[in-house]
Amino acid sequence: MNKLARGLTTAAIASALIIAPAAAANATYVPGTGNPTAPATVVAGQTITVTFPAGTFAPNEDVRFVLTGENAENATLAGTVSIVKAADAAGGLTVSVTLPAGAEGTYTLVGVGTESGATASASFSVAAADSAAAPGGLANTGSDSAAAFWFAGGLLALGATTVVTLNVVRRNRAQA
Repeated sequence: MNKLARGLTTAAIASALIIAPAAAANATYVPGTGNPTAPATVVAGQTITVTFPAGTFAPNEDVRFVLTGENAENATLAGTVSIVKAADAAGGLTVSVTLPAGAEGTYTLVGVGTESGATASASFSVAAADSAAAPGGLANTGSDSAAAFWFAGGLLALGATTVVTLNVVRRNRAQA
């Protein structure tokens, strides 16, 4: 194997060793079953839906929900502050929460399976109805795309390959 081929092979291996761990670290997190979803920030007076996915509770079991937080006694879960609702055949369900106009702070909706004892909770922050906060929370200032990561990794690999190749060519000329 000549020196140029050896240098290119070394550069390719070095590039792979640099990019592979970073790609693994950039892998998208996939939540497991039982992770309820609710908006991170809501506006006082708004009705939100909290989703408890399949597998959170036993299939078709009754689940007792209680809402806690400042002024929670004025919030409603289908007209009350606590409610018992049946999970679907897959163990998931949704709960609608209507917050009072004066709601502020952090609220937590806790569900407990009456048969299985499985517990799941979802928390969300409430901004005052007259605040300038957007219902969706903070603005999205970044990107969920990995394109920039791969572009930067490709540039790094190209740079490493160029340096190694130029080094091999320089050594070959010096020996000639």
